[in-house]
Amino acid sequence: MKLLKEVSEQLTKILGHMGYNLDVDQTYLSSVVINDEGKQVVDYSESLSWAIMEKVQADEFPKFNSEYAGVFFKRWSFEKNDRVVGLDVIDLNNAGRVVVESYRTK
Repeated sequence: MKLLKEVSEQLTKILGHMGYNLDVDQTYLSSVVINDEGKQVVDYSESLSWAIMEKVQADEFPKFNSEYAGVFFKRWSFEKNDRVVGLDVIDLNNAGRVVVESYRTK
C-alpha cells in the first residue's frame, strides 16, 4: 500500500499543476467494451491512483484509449453526467507518464 500512497500523492500534485483539483483515490478511470448482445458495458473501473500504480508496477506508460475510456466521479459508470468535466484520458496518460518516469529514475 506504500506504493499506492506514493502514486496517489504524485498524481494529485501533477494533476493539480495541470489545473485539476480532485481526489485521485475517489475519481475513477472506467472503460467499456461491447458485449455479445451488442451493448456497451463497463469492463474496468479503478481509482486514478490505482490505475496509474498498475502502470508503475508494469513499468509501462499509460496508453488508455480516449474512445473507450473516461474519467468519472462515480465508479463503474460511463454516464455523461458522472464524467469529470475537462479531464480527459489524454491528460491522465500524460500525468501518469510523469509518475512512471519518476520510478524509472529511482
